Amino acid sequence: MEYNVEKYWLSKTEGNGRESYEEHFICSFRMCAIYQKQEDWQMLSVHFQNIFDKKKYDVRVVLPKYSCMNQKWKDQLEYMDHFYMNLAGEDRYVGILKYVQDGITFYFIDNEYYFNGFAPYDGDPRWNIEKFAFFSKAVLSILPVIDFRPELIHCHDWQTGLIPVYLDNFRFLGEYYRGIKTIMTIHNLKFQGTWDTKRVQDITGLPPYYFVPDKLTSYDDANMLKGGIVYADKVTTVSSSYAEEIKTPFLRRKAGRADAGQVGKPFRYCEWNRL
Repeated sequence: MEYNVEKYWLSKTEGNGRESYEEHFICSFRMCAIYQKQEDWQMLSVHFQNIFDKKKYDVRVVLPKYSCMNQKWKDQLEYMDHFYMNLAGEDRYVGILKYVQDGITFYFIDNEYYFNGFAPYDGDPRWNIEKFAFFSKAVLSILPVIDFRPELIHCHDWQTGLIPVYLDNFRFLGEYYRGIKTIMTIHNLKFQGTWDTKRVQDITGLPPYYFVPDKLTSYDDANMLKGGIVYADKVTTVSSSYAEEIKTPFLRRKAGRADAGQVGKPFRYCEWNRL
C-alpha cells in the first residue's frame, strides 16, 4: 500500500500549531510526548499550554536525565521510583524522577552509565545506539510504574525510533501495551541511527523477525529511524516544506547513510512508503 505525505503530514510548529495538533489528538485525551534532547522545559510547558487545553488533554514529557543538565534543575527533580531492565544482556538501572512546570509533568530517566558526560552525544555511534536503545525501552517500561497509560506517544528523531518497534514487541507481553498509538517526527534525515545489524540485535534483545529489509534493516545495517517510520502509526516532519524536501531524489540519496559517513546511497522504496 502506498501513502503520501499529505495523508500523514501533521504540522508540529507552523504558527501556534493549535489547529493541526487538535485535529489529530481530538480522540487522544492522554498523550506522552517523548523527547531525547534536553530542552528548556519552561519553554515546552508554555508551548503545550498554547496548544492543548489541559482540562481536555493530559500531556506528559519524558527525557533522559543527563548529568550535564544545569544543577539548578537537577536540584528540583523529585525521585519517584526505580527498577532494573535487561538490555545488552545485563540488568540496567532505570531511575524515574519528576518535575512539574505549569501543570505539565516531565519525567526524567536516570542512568549514570548511559547519561553521564559533558554533552548528550559523543562521537561513538555504537555507544549512542546503545544509549538510545536503552532510553527507548525504558520509556515504555516506566509507564506501568508511573501509572500512566497514554493513548498516543509522540517520538522525535532516530534516538526514539525504537519506541514504536519495542511497542510492537511489547504487545505480546499482555493487554497493557496494546492499542497505544505512536507518531514519529523526522527532524533531520541526515542522522538515522545506523549500525551493524547483529550488534544492534544483541543490544536491543529484539528477535530476528525485526531485522529484515521491510522492517529495521537498510543496506545490511540496522536503522533506528527506519524502524520508527515503519512501525509508527503516523509519520510527520518538522514542517510541510521539509516533508516535500526529503522526498526529492537528491535528499534521498544524501540521506542514505549519512550518519555512518557514507553519503550517496538512496533509501529503498519500502522505507518511504509511509511518507
